[in-house]
Amino acid sequence: KSSETDRFINIEAFFNILVQACLEWYFRRKLRHFGNDLDFRDKTRRLDFTIRDTQHLHGLLIKHEEVCTIDLSNASDSTLMSRLMLFHPVVSAVILRTRSAEVIFPDGTSVFPQKVSSMGNGYTFGLMSFLIYFSLLANGISSNVFGDDIIVHRNDASKTIEILGFLGYNLNHAKTFIDHPFRESCGYFYYVGHGYIRSFDITRVESLTDAIVACNKCFLLWQDCVEYRQWDLADIYETAYKDILGLFQALQKGPVPNGKY
Repeated sequence: KSSETDRFINIEAFFNILVQACLEWYFRRKLRHFGNDLDFRDKTRRLDFTIRDTQHLHGLLIKHEEVCTIDLSNASDSTLMSRLMLFHPVVSAVILRTRSAEVIFPDGTSVFPQKVSSMGNGYTFGLMSFLIYFSLLANGISSNVFGDDIIVHRNDASKTIEILGFLGYNLNHAKTFIDHPFRESCGYFYYVGHGYIRSFDITRVESLTDAIVACNKCFLLWQDCVEYRQWDLADIYETAYKDILGLFQALQKGPVPNGKY
């Protein structure tokens, strides 16, 4: 996320957040039962590697040519009150009683939003994942959903987009890839025929933290270029990394970042 886009954040009473978190736990438990675990960890040790979390799982899924990735725009602010009719009446009633029904702006203006909630609410993420996953499942579409990061078989893409439109969500066309060799999900980038791609924004350095981040990015890109034998680019990133590193005092230096992740 960046400051280029204004985003709504719910400011909730602490006890109400605890109640909301209980509802989030309910959504996550139901999703896990039906095979879409938002807190996935590979604990079996049957694989040659460990899947660290659900984002990592998405990163592994996108390398399969038969899948496509769908991303949504402003999804956290797009779960509509009118779609609560799709839930069991008891669940809908609990959502209605625990959401913030009124938004008060600094100038005293009150607004009663038609969306359920924004980020900051304790169940925004789980509710969105729950609604999308089970809406697709009810229509016979197998998917893996992590918030607004959605992976489906490319044969189901058209129907998936139709269902998402009915739910009130808008596609982020810049990050949705259907019948395309490139795909992105949960911060992982993959190009068919090439493999995984590391992608960074390198922005103007305004603080010490920015300098550390830029330094580490140059290091990781340097390592990638060496791995793929792109020597011209490797020289550029190596020079940038060492030049930036030379500006730091010894007490600010730590171990190099893990190149694998």
